[in-house]
Amino acid sequence: MKYIAVILILAGLAPTGWSGPMENGRSPLPQVDALIILDRIQDTRNNFPQPNPATPDLKDKQLSSSQLEDLLRDANPEIRKMAVKSAKTYILNSFAHDRVLDILQNANERLDVRVEAARTLSYAAGNSRIQNALIDIIKYGNTLSELRVMSYKALWGVAGGYSRIQDFLIDAIKYENDRAARRAAIWAIFDATRNTRPRETLIDLLKYGNEEESTHIEAIKSLYPAMGYSTVKELMMDLVRYGNEKKPVKLAAIMALSGASGDSRVQSFLNDLMRYGNDTDIKTAAIEASSPGAAKIREYFHLGYKIENGTFVSPIENE
Repeated sequence: MKYIAVILILAGLAPTGWSGPMENGRSPLPQVDALIILDRIQDTRNNFPQPNPATPDLKDKQLSSSQLEDLLRDANPEIRKMAVKSAKTYILNSFAHDRVLDILQNANERLDVRVEAARTLSYAAGNSRIQNALIDIIKYGNTLSELRVMSYKALWGVAGGYSRIQDFLIDAIKYENDRAARRAAIWAIFDATRNTRPRETLIDLLKYGNEEESTHIEAIKSLYPAMGYSTVKELMMDLVRYGNEKKPVKLAAIMALSGASGDSRVQSFLNDLMRYGNDTDIKTAAIEASSPGAAKIREYFHLGYKIENGTFVSPIENE
């Protein structure tokens, strides 16, 4: 019982993570409102800060590595699941990620425990073994949609800096047959959309793809970090202007324009929506986009952020 209480406490703590080398550089983002907003609320570019030193109070409640190892092998799947969550504290250590990898790859493990393992491994996704394991789950776990979805999303932190992960996600966006898994690939690539190929892939999807509404909205959200580019701003305004898009897609595009509201053309467009629009929802969205709140932006566009003590909160925690 003592172990269970300790795990429950730790599971609520913000995790540590990996801060690894960049394999390739990024295209510079023009300095517009999207960059200012992103800098205020998060730094998602492969930034998994190390934890702040624990207070004496928390130190007394932390599991030791040996305790965690035992709990990851517990006979009770609920205990294993909570131990997997708590393993984020140690995930950079081989004993932790090896055991969590075992859980991820164990076909006899309960599905929700394996899903939690994929989430936890996202914090060490700079490790090539972990990347390969997540990709194998995606390639060969065809009957396990929920696990494949989380495995795609677990790659988000390395999408911007590893060309092979970018290529893998771009191929998934083009060819993945499972709709939920395809949306997960779109979600995972958001931190890479300042790079040309990921950005153009999503632009083409929105322009030419015969997509369902939820896929269009996910693509819009993932383009938010690229709102400094004129092609993205023009696309968002076109999605609102023309009548073939459903209202939820238009509302998402207006919200995305909040990342470029400092651009005079964008602000003029939003002003026209506020002044001449006939739809209350469209008007309300334009008002919100003109003066966006950081909290709403990071929640809507699934951005990571730092809390007051400097601890990083990964967007995957809300998935």
